[in-house]
Amino acid sequence: MIPHPAPSLVGRSEEQRTLLEAVRGGSVRLAVVGPGGSGKSRLVAETLPGALLCTVGSCRDRADLLEALGNALGVPLIGDDDAERLGQLLLRDGRVVVLDGTERVQAAVLDVCATWPPAVPCVTTTRIRPPGWAILDLGPLGLPAADTLEAVLASPAGALFVQRGRQARAGWTPQDAEGPVIAEVLRRLDGLPLALELAAARLRSLGTRQLRDHLDERFGLLKNHETSLRAVLESSLALLDPPDRALLAQLAGFHGGFDLAAVEAMDGVSGPIDAIDRIDALVAHSLVRSWELPRLPGKRWYGLYDSVRELVAPDAPAHGPWLAAYGLQLAREAYGPDPLPACETLAVYAPDLRQTFEAAVTTADSETAGRAALALDALYKARGPGSARGPVLSRARALGGEHHDELTLAGMDARVFPPDPTELARIAADGPARIRAWALRNLAREHASSGATGQAWDEANAAVALEPGEPRNRVALAEVYAARGERVEAVRAYHQALAAAEASGARRDEASVLGFLAMSEHDLGNGEEARALGTRAIERLDALDEPRRAAVLAQLLGEVALDMGDLAEADRAFGAAQARLEAVGEARWQSYCIAGRALVKALQGDPGAARAGFRQALIEARMHDSLRQQGVIACWAATAAARNGRVADAEALLAEVTDDAPKLRQGRQIAAIAIDVARAAELRERDPAGAAALESGARARLDGLDRSLWSSEVRVVARWVDQAVAGLEGRTVDLRLGPELAWFEVPTGSRRSLVKHHANRRVLACLVDAHRAAPGAAVTVAELLKAGWPDELVLPDAGAARVYTALSTLRRWGLRAVLEKAETGYRIRADAVVEP
Repeated sequence: MIPHPAPSLVGRSEEQRTLLEAVRGGSVRLAVVGPGGSGKSRLVAETLPGALLCTVGSCRDRADLLEALGNALGVPLIGDDDAERLGQLLLRDGRVVVLDGTERVQAAVLDVCATWPPAVPCVTTTRIRPPGWAILDLGPLGLPAADTLEAVLASPAGALFVQRGRQARAGWTPQDAEGPVIAEVLRRLDGLPLALELAAARLRSLGTRQLRDHLDERFGLLKNHETSLRAVLESSLALLDPPDRALLAQLAGFHGGFDLAAVEAMDGVSGPIDAIDRIDALVAHSLVRSWELPRLPGKRWYGLYDSVRELVAPDAPAHGPWLAAYGLQLAREAYGPDPLPACETLAVYAPDLRQTFEAAVTTADSETAGRAALALDALYKARGPGSARGPVLSRARALGGEHHDELTLAGMDARVFPPDPTELARIAADGPARIRAWALRNLAREHASSGATGQAWDEANAAVALEPGEPRNRVALAEVYAARGERVEAVRAYHQALAAAEASGARRDEASVLGFLAMSEHDLGNGEEARALGTRAIERLDALDEPRRAAVLAQLLGEVALDMGDLAEADRAFGAAQARLEAVGEARWQSYCIAGRALVKALQGDPGAARAGFRQALIEARMHDSLRQQGVIACWAATAAARNGRVADAEALLAEVTDDAPKLRQGRQIAAIAIDVARAAELRERDPAGAAALESGARARLDGLDRSLWSSEVRVVARWVDQAVAGLEGRTVDLRLGPELAWFEVPTGSRRSLVKHHANRRVLACLVDAHRAAPGAAVTVAELLKAGWPDELVLPDAGAARVYTALSTLRRWGLRAVLEKAETGYRIRADAVVEP
């Protein structure tokens, strides 16, 4: 059942409370200020029923005002001292004086009230803010938070509309399907009570959909025998000076909000102070609303009520060229020390930027289209949806023009355009340093991914030389290190990028580099460090209000928890990331989160739920045409199926992997080994020799894989295969090493990171190399000293002390049972099993 609001005054309880508290003290000069149709008169009449009410809307001057007041009090007024005598009479009367509709005679009201004793309480209703009086702002009623009927009924605007609609049509009960329709009506009428009541009255003969469809003709529709929306608004416009009315017509071109920069750019505005004066006049006349954003306090935004816009300039131009140029400026500021104001401003202007972009594309205005596209791309990159980047960048780039190269680079960053080395080389050869460095970064990434790491190295360093303080250039250098297999060096380069971001105050870049560091530590197997860095990066992005980038990165926390074996945390993290992605319309990545939760189900021993999850994840990935994601999910699903003995299902899933990216090749190899282990288990009873051959082959193939190339996505499922093969061999691993010896773990201890302990890492690497060459081989103190501190000259005694300290530290970290003192130095125990 839908509740029936009892009072006729809906959604104004807070304003009523404020008004009552103001007049209780007896001495008050209060103006209830709001646009025409906001319900000022009704608020005062219903809140102060015993007040002395005097309607002065038809008064023209001081004399008319005094006559109206005398008539209301029942006292004839004569002589020059009438105002003062009236004040004494009002003091004895003791009632609150209410002057309704004072905007036309505001100067006379202020003059007359100034002669009254301070103890005479006076309240006015007006569309123009009187100087020196306390103000009670009466804006529109609150709009629904969502497009559901439940949200509509919970909002003050919706409650009033439904209440008045029932009065117009007895028994009317809106249905759930009408929720979005009513919400649109409420928004288009700005929540103004008069407009809502006039619209609701039309429900006598119209349905809600018909009402919505005729709102383009609102001034003919919203009227009755007493008043009309047009008459109320025109009476407000009549109070404006011609220059201010002309400015209002120009500002009608902004359909979202605007700031002072837009006001200053309008014709007839002579500078910043004039812009402030002019917008202040429009706000004071209640024709322009003003607000602040919660995430950016201290800055006011402005906007016309929709009905005012429709009345003053229904077809006002969108000021496209100016807005596109301003948007591009904001997009570049978004990479500066304080990106939040730029992103917030772009978000407010987004509706008009989209309109500007469409108009520029239609007229082939490449300059305006390019600028608007780059502005929108900066917003979509930060806040989503990411899927909107491709169409905007592609359409603008097709027009050519001066922003062609920048659009090309932005599109390659967004993976909208495939990397084109020839095009990138052309861009890198000439032009501004910022654009050349950007092109070199992309060239370095492309050559690194294709195996040309030497060329990539030169290009990344050239980008750094062009812009030494640009963190993204050092990120490209870190990516080249990673492509060369030097992951520990990559982490060091990322730390240099982080220092550059902190030094320049580039908070967006700082958050990005923290995310890259988290992924690198995860690739090295340092779960705790990856989790801490990833959490910091997401917190920074949340503080910058960049939900899209935070949502994409949030998936990493689920992957880290999976890798660490914390299944409950993995399920929670993947679920939280999926909710974030859904909130920003980033459907493309949600399949990965669904697959991650399916993987958790498989590890928890729930194969039915795992199969259903993988099936849903693959459907989602196919819908968004992401071959790589389809491949990763299929490899996971195939390995999980093999682990549960469903060989045919695993083979069918593996056959779906068509992308030949390196990470998918690795994933296919792991899944194929898992399938062979599952086949061996099927054969063990009826064909022991065949099973043994499969097991032996699986072990050999696993030993032959280069684990330094494994991504985190591969390592998650490779752990199952490691366990399965170790179970076949029946052996215990004494020391397990991460890629580039970034970490080690022993059966009785947790994983220990060596990324920041360079000397200890090099000492242990020297011992491991000797052990692999000849199990139990000893390494001298001099050899360990040279390995641990290769570029230093150290006296023998001091060197022996360094080596002793390093080995003592490694033993304390869990290697006491693995490291031994030998006659000529130190060694790893001869029978110790070291992997990989």
